[in-house]
Amino acid sequence: MEGPPPKLDKQPVNSEDIANPNRIFEWGFMPDNTDVPTKPENVYRQIKVEGVDDLNESGVVRNAGSAGKGRVRKYGDRVYWTQGKEGEFHNVQPGHAVLEAPLSVVSSRVVTAEDIIGIHVRNEAGEVENRARAIPEVAVDASGTEQKPEEGSNLEDVRNRLGLSPKE
Repeated sequence: MEGPPPKLDKQPVNSEDIANPNRIFEWGFMPDNTDVPTKPENVYRQIKVEGVDDLNESGVVRNAGSAGKGRVRKYGDRVYWTQGKEGEFHNVQPGHAVLEAPLSVVSSRVVTAEDIIGIHVRNEAGEVENRARAIPEVAVDASGTEQKPEEGSNLEDVRNRLGLSPKE
């Protein structure tokens, strides 16, 4: 008769891991490109475009497994970022977006949608553009004139401007 499985020592839960799932890596190999110029005070994360939907719905940056959009991986809720480097660029793969956030925020806590300073994606012409601030409170047009957002803007209009599929 087989005995009970051996007892496993429980590892203490580190509250810092719960409060901050982010892991930041130094700059590594990146193919030559000029997509998104990086800065050392910011960090970058490449995600599938569907991850932008999750960011808008949940209000926080999560990995695909935590968002229920992919399989849960062995690293749990960890969210990986790469710190920018002066003179380097982050490439934007087809069907992906590159999130940009301040290093100070990512180092200390969960990143919220309000913390994001860049959602870099390719438009229909193949050019990379930042769609993080699709509806600024006050925008300045090319002539320098302030343009306020239209009253009654709805979620469907926002999703269209971001190039996202309509919400069902």
